[in-house]
Amino acid sequence: MTTQTRNKIRTIREVKGYSQDFMAEKLNISQKTYSRIESGQVKLDIERLYQISDILEVEPSDLLDNETNVFNYYNKVQNSGNIFITSQEYIDHLNKEIEYLKEQNERLMRMLESKH
Repeated sequence: MTTQTRNKIRTIREVKGYSQDFMAEKLNISQKTYSRIESGQVKLDIERLYQISDILEVEPSDLLDNETNVFNYYNKVQNSGNIFITSQEYIDHLNKEIEYLKEQNERLMRMLESKH
């Protein structure tokens, strides 16, 4: 995977507000392994690329494209590499993140309760 592809994955993840922990959980891998994917220490196979693009809601080709793209999730426009999302998409993202955090909170509460 090229440095540019890794940077696109990291940038889109950060813009969407996804942590490496969030990505790792969705991919069913450890955060350390996910971090190694973004840093280039682990080779990214095509199946994992498709999984990551699905989570980030972009086309795999957008991550591999050698040209710098602007993603507005409706139209692909050549530009300076900035990433834009619509207000509704941001709200949808925040709702997904809230659900994820609620699930994590419930899981942690169950773990605490089981220790008492």
